[in-house]
Amino acid sequence: TPCGTSLSPRRFIVMAANGAKLIDGRKLATDLCDEVRTNSVELQSKYGFTPELAIIEVGDHHYGQLLHSLNSLDGPEQVEEIEMKHTNFASLKAKMAERCGMRVQLIRLSANTKEARLLNLIADLMADSNVHGILVELPLPPHIDERRVLQAIGPAKDVDGFSYENF
Repeated sequence: TPCGTSLSPRRFIVMAANGAKLIDGRKLATDLCDEVRTNSVELQSKYGFTPELAIIEVGDHHYGQLLHSLNSLDGPEQVEEIEMKHTNFASLKAKMAERCGMRVQLIRLSANTKEARLLNLIADLMADSNVHGILVELPLPPHIDERRVLQAIGPAKDVDGFSYENF
């Protein structure tokens, strides 16, 4: 399918009152992506606009390193750093949103970005009628107040649902 499939098995067992049920996570994700893409195409054809997502990343979010621990009762005996071949979560989210028929702005800021600059950027994105959703990658650098940043995203554009109004 256009949404693509992963090579990793994504099957989950859900415990129900009458026993366990095997759920195919890959199929669910593909079906959801197809549904979102269909809705995106409908918005484009009926109303002339494409949903747009802004993803903001502040600092180094390269999760391409995996810590592999060999555990004993006393804790890890050995820790190895193994380089992985995929990009960070923000890039993966952007690719998935594009596969689902959305436009994406992936905004990467340096770790020393001032909180005021980040808040101004969010205010600009909130005011931009072409941007329909905003997502901030966590964690933020220690000098930035995460709560203040997340609350600056209005509930209508809060993709993660972290604003107080969305709780």
